[in-house]
Formats: sequence, C-alpha cells, structure tokens
Amino acid sequence: LEYPRTWKNNRWQSPKPQFRILIPVQRAHGHYLIHIAAVMCMLTTCNCVTWAVDRGDVADRVTIVLTLLLTAVATKFLVGADLPRVPYLTVIDRYFFCNFIFFVL
Repeated sequence: LEYPRTWKNNRWQSPKPQFRILIPVQRAHGHYLIHIAAVMCMLTTCNCVTWAVDRGDVADRVTIVLTLLLTAVATKFLVGADLPRVPYLTVIDRYFFCNFIFFVL
C-alpha cells in the first residue's frame, strides 16, 4: 500500500495506516410508535372531549383535563424509565412536550 506523503514541519511525513470498521446501527422505532406515540395521541385526542362539556360545568371540564394530564404524566414517567438517559431532547421528549402544551390549552 502506498500512502501519500505530506510536507509538515520542514520535512516529508507519511500518514500512519488506518483501519476503519463501519457498523450500521438503526433503532427499531415501530415499538415506540405503537406503544408510546399512539397512546399519547389517544390521550391528547380525549382532551377534545372537554370542549363538548357545557361551559357552565367548569368542575367537570377541569376534572377531565386534570385526569388526562395526570395519566399523561404517569405515561411520561413510565416511558422515561425505559428510554436511555441522554443530555438532549429526543423526538419522543418533544412529542410529549407538545402534547402537554395541548393539554394546558
């Protein structure tokens, strides 16, 4: 094997031979879509039920929203226990955050 030489520090240098191994790794996302995203989508959709309740029944509306919010938070904690801890927001974290905002609205 021939390696190209470079001029560095007033002399010719040859690079050291390298050996690269590329291993393609891909996460199976089907489990997360079905078991996590679909459940959160159903909970968020159930939040629309509060709009069908009469405006005068504030207690019923608040009860529905708080129950769904509590269920969503519990789901977030269960999912967080199964996912690896990383120092940045993942797609599923952003999805949960958007759903929580929808619950509050």
